[in-house]
Amino acid sequence: MIQQITIDKRFQGPPFGANGGYCIGLALQALGQDYPMAAEVSLYKPIPMDVPLNLSRQDGLSRLHQDDTLLVEGKPYDLDAVLKDIPPAVTYEEALAAEKACVFPGYNPFRDCYVCGDRRDPRDAPHLMSGPVAGRKDGLLACVWRPSLYLADEGETVSALQMAAVLDCPSAWAIFEPGEKALIGRQHLALLKEVAVAQDYIVISWPIRRDGRKLFSGAAIFDHNGDLLGAAKSTWIRIE
Repeated sequence: MIQQITIDKRFQGPPFGANGGYCIGLALQALGQDYPMAAEVSLYKPIPMDVPLNLSRQDGLSRLHQDDTLLVEGKPYDLDAVLKDIPPAVTYEEALAAEKACVFPGYNPFRDCYVCGDRRDPRDAPHLMSGPVAGRKDGLLACVWRPSLYLADEGETVSALQMAAVLDCPSAWAIFEPGEKALIGRQHLALLKEVAVAQDYIVISWPIRRDGRKLFSGAAIFDHNGDLLGAAKSTWIRIE
């Protein structure tokens, strides 16, 4: 299977490329898995927008190319490994309070990012403003995800692509220090079931560890009852 696609500038991450989580979602969706699904997705270069790209699936792998250059590669992964050590959900009220305490827009270098850009219209993008959860000393962040504001025209359920996008930036702000820039290099993610566009959801994120230029963090999506819907563990690479 080879499909030619173009990533619209609406889905930008940094000014010079598409949002990493959106591209992870493309690779995940191309694997053709049923729920629950899990994958390892590696991003090798910034992904250009508004140009023809080739998305393929062959020998159990999904790949995104620009001409002969491999940009993204996905492969099935162990579901239980992704779900290990996921923190429990916070309440919806705690997530609402946390996003009101969000501070990262003051030093976000990518303010037009599809997922976390504070200059984006919430009617056109996830606009996830993760903030610290009151009383927590483990670096946990939370926010509310409102897909109905920007996905109402895309059907009753959220696509795997759009769920994957939501698991991107929140994990960045759980590990970034003020002034740092980084791009996602690899993500292990799991989506447990389809979710309804009409509902709001809780998104948490947490730091894991730092190792030189590599930063490790996680993110997860829950419903109002605290049931886990999706999770990811990401490796970020600091850039200058």
